[in-house]
Amino acid sequence: MTRRRDEREGVTAVTQEFRIVGVYRVPDEMFGDDERPSDDEQWPYMIEIVLPEPFEQVEWSVFTQRNDDLPDSNWQAAKDEQALPWRGGAAFFFHSIQWKAALVTPYGAFPLPEPTEMPDRIKELGIEYLWD
Repeated sequence: MTRRRDEREGVTAVTQEFRIVGVYRVPDEMFGDDERPSDDEQWPYMIEIVLPEPFEQVEWSVFTQRNDDLPDSNWQAAKDEQALPWRGGAAFFFHSIQWKAALVTPYGAFPLPEPTEMPDRIKELGIEYLWD
C-alpha cells in the first residue's frame, strides 16, 4: 500500500498497488450450459487482480497481451470483468493466453504467474463463464 497526500483536500489516502493475485484455469463447473472449448489452446483462464482504483473507473479495454503477429486492434481484451467482494478485488477472463507475454494494463505490463487451480473462495462466488 502507498500513502499519498491529496493537497486539495488536505487528507492522506491509503492506496493499493496493482497486482496479479493469480491465474486460474476455468473449471468445468463454471461453464454453465454453454459449450466448453474443444482445444486446450482456447481454454479460458480467470485472472484475479487487485486494483488501485474503484472498479468502475478502470479502463478495461487496455488490459491485453501484445501479439506481434496481429495488428493491435486484434489483440485479446479482458472479457466479463467482475468486481470481487473483497477490497480492490476484480477478475476477468482471457483465452488463448500467451504465457511468455506480459499482461498489459493501465498500470504497466506485468508477467503472468503460472496458472493454479481456482481457489474455493472464487468458486464459491458462483461465477459462470459464458463461452461465445
